[in-house]
Amino acid sequence: MTVADFWAIVDRVHMASGGNMPRKCKLLEEELHKLSADEVQSFDQHFSNYYYQAYTQDLWGAAFIICGGCSDDSFMDFRSTLVSMGRTVFEHAMADADSLVEQNIEHYEGYQYPAVLIYKHKTGREMPRYKHHPKRCKGLAFKEWAMSKRFPKLTAKYGYKDSDWSHDKRQVSRQNKRFGYILKTAEEPKKLRRSLANLLLDSGIIPACGFIPPLRIVAGVLLQGHFAGATGKRCSWKPFKLDEGDYWLAVNKLENLKPKDLERKAVILAAKLQLDIGTPAGDQYSEWLQSLGQRGLT
Repeated sequence: MTVADFWAIVDRVHMASGGNMPRKCKLLEEELHKLSADEVQSFDQHFSNYYYQAYTQDLWGAAFIICGGCSDDSFMDFRSTLVSMGRTVFEHAMADADSLVEQNIEHYEGYQYPAVLIYKHKTGREMPRYKHHPKRCKGLAFKEWAMSKRFPKLTAKYGYKDSDWSHDKRQVSRQNKRFGYILKTAEEPKKLRRSLANLLLDSGIIPACGFIPPLRIVAGVLLQGHFAGATGKRCSWKPFKLDEGDYWLAVNKLENLKPKDLERKAVILAAKLQLDIGTPAGDQYSEWLQSLGQRGLT
């Protein structure tokens, strides 16, 4: 089966269905029943090629706007539906995802199955897989808070507002935030630029027992601009005022570290990190560390 033969079937079925997806899938089954098993396999190979080609950030962003959000699974169904709409619509969408403003498209699960089912019916075997799904989605990743310039027509049609995603923008900014610091070891000093979670671990602010100091304790240490851990390793940085959002993001990341991640940190003896929530009053790190011993936590 040639590419032209494949699209002829897809276009014919699409026109006959009137765009109704359940009817389209039924009509496709009827078309494929007329073919030999080899032709059905060839149809599926062409379908897979175009389905994989459509794994792009532009189309995923368009699907996100059209569908009001779009997960991995939903994007699979969206791409199948896109192929089902015929060659012209597919090629226009590949060239400019914003062109989908002219279409009524949804993520419908079903069009990807008829060829597989008909082949098994004809041969008694599963459809051969000659190609694997791409691991990476092609193109520049879309950002939910910056869609209007990238998809002006679709955002206008669906009333999508970038401003509705300002919180997500701040969260991503926090996740990507890096802090510069210097670790003074027995060898030469190491200049590092890593996340706040890394700074707390590398500096020794988190002691061997694995308890994360409360916000006020960490904030006080970071304002000092230097720290000497129990091992004698010294760390320094430009003093800064700790943002509470940065702190809680770091705590979440630290508490979700697996034991194998902590094994690389020779200073940490605990299998899991956890926030110290029973700390007494006081703002000094030394007082907090002493309280751990008094509470039998070291």
